Amino acid sequence: MSALLWTVLGLAGVVVSGDFVYSRVIHHRMRKWEAGVERTDEGVRVSCVDFTMGTGSTVLLLVHGFADSPAVYRRMAPELAAEGFTCRAIRLTPFAERLDGPTGPLLDKWLAAVDAECDRLRESHEQVWIVGHSMGAVLAMRQALDHPDKVDGLVLLAPLFRVSSARSPVLSPETWHKLAECFLHFSKVIENPVPLDARDPEVAGKHPMDRFVAREVFRALFPLAEDARRRAATLRHPVLMVVPPRDMVVDSAAARAAFEQIPSENKRFFADADSGHVTPLDFGYRRVASLVCEYVRDGRHECTVHAGIVE
Repeated sequence: MSALLWTVLGLAGVVVSGDFVYSRVIHHRMRKWEAGVERTDEGVRVSCVDFTMGTGSTVLLLVHGFADSPAVYRRMAPELAAEGFTCRAIRLTPFAERLDGPTGPLLDKWLAAVDAECDRLRESHEQVWIVGHSMGAVLAMRQALDHPDKVDGLVLLAPLFRVSSARSPVLSPETWHKLAECFLHFSKVIENPVPLDARDPEVAGKHPMDRFVAREVFRALFPLAEDARRRAATLRHPVLMVVPPRDMVVDSAAARAAFEQIPSENKRFFADADSGHVTPLDFGYRRVASLVCEYVRDGRHECTVHAGIVE
């Protein structure tokens, strides 16, 4: 028994010391990376701030995804604004921020930010639609489910109903997350394990995704995706879903399965074969923007949502 005890203690020591060393390595790498990042006075990466463009009685609230920012809409937003929509892109904390302190639980912060923006936009616009990419898509869906009277419709671009295992060695991303929760205690930040998935080399080389991610992000992300899978069968808003079949970041099959469960009488699915995960930026973004414009214009006439009831 004493030999077993010493073995267990030895393994625990290796894990703890490894965690500590990893946290120091990441801290050093993050400081080195930060030296080349230009930030605003508020500490936000310059190219990643909120923006508003266009005018129109219908507003499209643009919500970005994991380790991303409003910059993911820099190509699509002008196309939408030119068609007569107001586009409002918001940044969710702690993305594009300097990670120099604890973030605290994040899911409630994200939901509150989307809800507050819907309230504000509703005051000055006849229609409020949410366009969400990846994690932002399931946040949009959550807003529509929790506050159905505040949202007129949804556009879900490469929605994150489940993280893809395509780049996950041996175990699923969910399993790796659970192991990290068990063994990582010093490491509050990790290097982004999700490389950019884009077919367009101009995007792949220039898009400003976060290089380092707070572990609190993962604690919010996996429950958010699970909740979206569980509640898809209760969503009755108009829904346009755009899914790249070869997405290397999110599970396209899980997105299609969720779409099939959605009972809305006004829903449309589009397989974007030209794009990787970043559909708002990748090849074919103009076609996707046209689909969004067409669907929102038609959808706002065909379906009205009041307290979750489709009439």
